[in-house]
Amino acid sequence: MEMNETPFYLLKSVRITDPTSQWDNQVVDVCIRNGFIEEIGERITKIPEACRVLNQLSCVSPGWVDPWNHGAKPGEEHHQSLLEWSQQLAQSGITTVALSPTKGQTLEQVGGVEFRPYSNEIRGVEVHSFAPQSQDMDGRHMVNYQLLAQAGAVGFSDGFPNMVSKALMLESAKYTSKVNDVQIWVVLPDPGLGRTFQVWEGDVALQMGLEGMPIFVENAYLQQLSTWIEYTGKSMVYPLLSGASALMNKDLSHGLTLGTAAHYLWWSDLAFSDFNEGFKFWPPLSPLPNQEAMIQGLKQGLISFVCSDHRPYHSDARETAFADAPFGQSTLPSFSLASWTRLQTCMSPSDFIHVISHNSRALLGLPALSLGEGARAELTLWDPGGKSIGATGSPWAGCSLEGKIQGRLVQGVLDLEK
Repeated sequence: MEMNETPFYLLKSVRITDPTSQWDNQVVDVCIRNGFIEEIGERITKIPEACRVLNQLSCVSPGWVDPWNHGAKPGEEHHQSLLEWSQQLAQSGITTVALSPTKGQTLEQVGGVEFRPYSNEIRGVEVHSFAPQSQDMDGRHMVNYQLLAQAGAVGFSDGFPNMVSKALMLESAKYTSKVNDVQIWVVLPDPGLGRTFQVWEGDVALQMGLEGMPIFVENAYLQQLSTWIEYTGKSMVYPLLSGASALMNKDLSHGLTLGTAAHYLWWSDLAFSDFNEGFKFWPPLSPLPNQEAMIQGLKQGLISFVCSDHRPYHSDARETAFADAPFGQSTLPSFSLASWTRLQTCMSPSDFIHVISHNSRALLGLPALSLGEGARAELTLWDPGGKSIGATGSPWAGCSLEGKIQGRLVQGVLDLEK
């Protein structure tokens, strides 16, 4: 990537891809000064002397968002360095990322919250924090959500409410009831947390002699979350829907928002028929008919967003036996274009921006971004009709992907693909 910190930019003849903008789908010039959009017009002729003119870009959109990411964790640098993580964000076109920390990274102090799990060295991206429900794995010390909201964090719970007792659920409801606008993001408990079900399903799983009903478990879990939404009055977000059957459940609460990860749009359980540890995701891959139903769920708005679910592991961890290999993949560098590849057949580039940007911002409680004069210039530059190759080390390595990332502009810095 080529980074440029000139305060003035003129993007010549770019197509706006932003369904919330009055300029959507129009080819215009965009003048940016000191990190803000100063002017948009069909032809801008008054150009500041120090302005850098860019006339080979295709489309510009509000910056893309990855709302569920496990990279750049302090103490886990052996999985992925901060530099590599930052480079992968640039490859994916992401300008805003929300990171799930470890529980020990949240400390309540007198008069406030200390919640700084990320390095000050991170540049070229806006980083936001998830705050865990408790400060330790057994949940004995609850985090005060009111203080966390003041600190700008978003509530997160690993397996709430399955991994906690009824008493702890009541305690959690008490804490969350103090803040009206808290969204609780929840996921199925990790396999290592004592769950008894297996993580396989479908014909392939049966042929492999594996047992388990993960889609049944996921559906039952979502139904339980719906019950707790009615009890607490709080909204909840489930970011990793892997089975489309839940989309037909009319009994799920309207307060439950669903998201998914790009790999559930690509692969079924056929992918691990040869015990390929490269396809061990959590939740697991579903039977083949699931993929098209998930794509239609995104098109219809039943699923609101896509995320990377980036869970990096050192290559040594992948070279172990299938049963011992960890769940998770380095999905970050290619997940955005992998999502566009699957969705471009049923939605326009501007519709895709709802999925990859606007919806996630709203759920994370971030200010809306709409491309217009006076707006903050947090931008992703891309070519929807371009071609890319999946990044080495990701599940899409060597795959042909639709679209091409041309660059980003965030925090006043232009970051262009060479």
